[in-house]
Amino acid sequence: MEKTELLSKIKGSKTKIDWNELKWGSRVPKSFSDFGYSGDDLGNIKVVDSYGGEGMGDDYWMVIHFMDHDTFVQMDGWYTSYDGGYFDSDPYLVTPKEKTITVYEKI
Repeated sequence: MEKTELLSKIKGSKTKIDWNELKWGSRVPKSFSDFGYSGDDLGNIKVVDSYGGEGMGDDYWMVIHFMDHDTFVQMDGWYTSYDGGYFDSDPYLVTPKEKTITVYEKI
């Protein structure tokens, strides 16, 4: 299955996907059907990166690896301390890239 075809399946899943069901921050691979979604051959998924929550401002996002398709999908959202986090964007394809950064440390 092509990555764009997988993305279309995710967006058009027969059941509305509640991304919050992925148990925020969980790095344990699970089958997509474990979340109650059937009829779509989306395979095993794993949360590989995430950001947001208490003390981190209102930025909130999660990257999910669809392991059987070697495809990475990101969901963006927002966080409030009084109400928790919400994903409010359509999923989109991302790819892992290694970067080198320069930091300045006290000597």
